[in-house]
Amino acid sequence: MLRLALTCILGLSIASCVTSKNRTQDESDSVVNKLRTLRADGPRKRIIILPFFNESFEKDDAIAKTARDTLIKGLKRTDNFIIVDNTDLGKDLDKYKTETSYNMDELGKVAQDLGVVAIVEGHVVDIKAKKVGEEVGLLRSMKADVTATVGVRVYSSSSKKEVFNETRSAMSSEKNYRVLNPDGKKSLASDPELIREALAKALNGFVLPITKSVDKLAWNGRIAYVRGEKVYLNAGRLTGISVGDILKVLESGEDVYDPESGIFIGKAPGRVKGTLEVVSYFGKDGCIAIVHSGSGFKENDQVELY
Repeated sequence: MLRLALTCILGLSIASCVTSKNRTQDESDSVVNKLRTLRADGPRKRIIILPFFNESFEKDDAIAKTARDTLIKGLKRTDNFIIVDNTDLGKDLDKYKTETSYNMDELGKVAQDLGVVAIVEGHVVDIKAKKVGEEVGLLRSMKADVTATVGVRVYSSSSKKEVFNETRSAMSSEKNYRVLNPDGKKSLASDPELIREALAKALNGFVLPITKSVDKLAWNGRIAYVRGEKVYLNAGRLTGISVGDILKVLESGEDVYDPESGIFIGKAPGRVKGTLEVVSYFGKDGCIAIVHSGSGFKENDQVELY
């Protein structure tokens, strides 16, 4: 753990201390607040935020979890996403890990079945601490700086391509005034709050570019069940589907690869089977539709906004 904060112990034989905080205001918060007004037209898109990697010198497990939770909080405030719980994948994510990342191609196949349009991978690249203090006199002033460097990449589950990859750094500071112990030794303890603030500043800076990147990806849902004239879809009120919406139904398209290089080019659009009209909702986030035109609809057929 970082040795940053001063331990204050009251008593006659040992020193007392007074702390004066001088932490920089998180300007990124204003950016995140503005994102609330940037709610995109159309359905909310499902994304997955994978457990973060912690590559920093500070190996506390809480660092990676704090980073992931901070990013999720920021993205939720935009109201553009449904954050799918990792447990909904029904897979052991450790099996998809390489030494420094996840196997996005394999995870993309699983994510597509859940209607997930994008997978987000994050790395706490580095955390650095610096202390500056006066070395003369009984009353000493000390300043602690923590700089967090974080990398995030976003992968499209349908195109199997990276749509965003960026690294950002941010610093959090605190100024402490303390009286030394009689023997002149400094008593230092960990300050996770400084780490959280630095991580928050760096990660809040990702919210807007991630939102813009995912906004370019097309939304799609799937037919979950067909019973007589009723067609049950895996997206509903929570996604932003409205009663009366007309949805286009397509067969699953084929993956297309370059014949010479073998590189994946994209997915060819499937054949249009017809359209559905949304008439009601069911479950946590599902809707019921009736046939508007066409026929031959079946489970796993893809649906798009008409």
